[in-house]
Amino acid sequence: MKTKDIKLIHESIRIWMKKALNLGDAPCPLCNEYCCAGNEPEYDDCTHCPIKADTGQPDCDGTPFYDVIRYASYKGQNTASLEEIVTTHKAEINYLISILPEDEQWKYT
Repeated sequence: MKTKDIKLIHESIRIWMKKALNLGDAPCPLCNEYCCAGNEPEYDDCTHCPIKADTGQPDCDGTPFYDVIRYASYKGQNTASLEEIVTTHKAEINYLISILPEDEQWKYT
């Protein structure tokens, strides 16, 4: 895995940790780099994203991301419990940790 991707995954983990604590809503650094950059046509389908490399799918399909989105949208309607919201955020964080090289994963244990 490229050093740049490792750094972006660590940045994404930090952002998701803040989101889990309701301390921010910053955009995902991986999406900014590989999906939403808008500068190059080859980035439209997340081609170089390490998440797509792991799942084989664009747009974070095959990850806990859409569970987070589902509960986040319910949060505004007050139908999701805090436990559900935190659980889905933890799942996304754990997923991101799991795609790091093993020698980087220890930072989160």
